Amino acid sequence: MTPFLILSLRTQPPGCSVLFTPSTNPFSGIYSAVRHRQPFLFVVSLAAILSEFLPVILSNVPFNLAQTGTAATICAILSCLFLGFMLIVLGASFFVRYPPMPVDPRCVGGLLWYVSKSRMLEDFEGMSRLDGKEREQRVKELGKRYFYGVLAGEGQGTRLGVDSDAGGLGEEGMGYQGAQVAQGRGAWE
Repeated sequence: MTPFLILSLRTQPPGCSVLFTPSTNPFSGIYSAVRHRQPFLFVVSLAAILSEFLPVILSNVPFNLAQTGTAATICAILSCLFLGFMLIVLGASFFVRYPPMPVDPRCVGGLLWYVSKSRMLEDFEGMSRLDGKEREQRVKELGKRYFYGVLAGEGQGTRLGVDSDAGGLGEEGMGYQGAQVAQGRGAWE
């Protein structure tokens, strides 16, 4: 969801948009959050890392004769702190405003829905045969910026999707309207 949030705010270069690789685990999520300056992603990744250690700490909470009272007390306090931090992150997640997303982008079909009938598909034609580094270089050489927002459909009205800008015109020259504009009008329906 993070790439769509970044794209909905303003047009982005390829490194922060179409070349953005979502994190597959919380440890790489920390790196990605710092690199892309995403504080909420950082906090969520940190909470997920703390949850990895929580079972070990919770197993030492019930005091028994084979351990010291200090270890049980420290584990009880740490587990309460970890769980409290996770509850705070959960509560904060209700206040994060993501752009409207009519289709779930976590599956291939959902991602295809957002890029279908996009001008950027013509730019990417033939790049699937290239290796990762070469493809990344070619996308950056295009010099385009990408956005998530209201797109004019061909005979279908408007819809939300990901597309590239019209060239070097920038946000003003292309008449960029972010996804936030669509929330008030219902233009994606």
